[in-house]
Amino acid sequence: MDFQELKNRVKQDRARKDVLENTYNELSLKKEHLEHTITDAEQARVILQNIAQKTLQNLEFHISNLGTLALKSVSPDFPELTATITIRRNQTEVDFLFKEFDNEQKPLDSSGYGAVNIVCYALRVSFWSLNKTRNVMILDEPFRDLSPDLQHKASEMVKMIADKYQLQHIIVSHAEDINFSADKTFTVKKVGKISKVVS
Repeated sequence: MDFQELKNRVKQDRARKDVLENTYNELSLKKEHLEHTITDAEQARVILQNIAQKTLQNLEFHISNLGTLALKSVSPDFPELTATITIRRNQTEVDFLFKEFDNEQKPLDSSGYGAVNIVCYALRVSFWSLNKTRNVMILDEPFRDLSPDLQHKASEMVKMIADKYQLQHIIVSHAEDINFSADKTFTVKKVGKISKVVS
């Protein structure tokens, strides 16, 4: 191999070395950038988890508070409502419990469904208040399992919530005391095959 050929080979090797060094430097910068991105993403995930946790706690409080307020406004003997939000099978779920004298039980396991009717109504209002759409709520026999002596109080509770949230209610019910606090009532009577409205 002559001197010129050797000189050319050295020149090519140096050029290759320069290319490899440049590639190495570029890849090192990319690696460093990706490491920073991963670190930032992990920090962002922690922040989002904290925000999500606080949001869920606020939501638990909102639901529990409104449900308990509705229950207690109808009868001081009704239990408190507790809502616990958990994540199961990658799904967000809410567990509801009635709490009374340090005992907790599922609402549907409690005696009588009057309190369940109140909670169902309060939950509808609670969810509506989180994402307010039209300010009209239509309810069909919402307090059907509530004892007759508490229908009057349920009517007052509905009026209180309607006024507080500016939420109009259209309620269909056979219970006469449920309309106690209504601004307007209509009686529908069936005469033969015709339903007649009497205001």
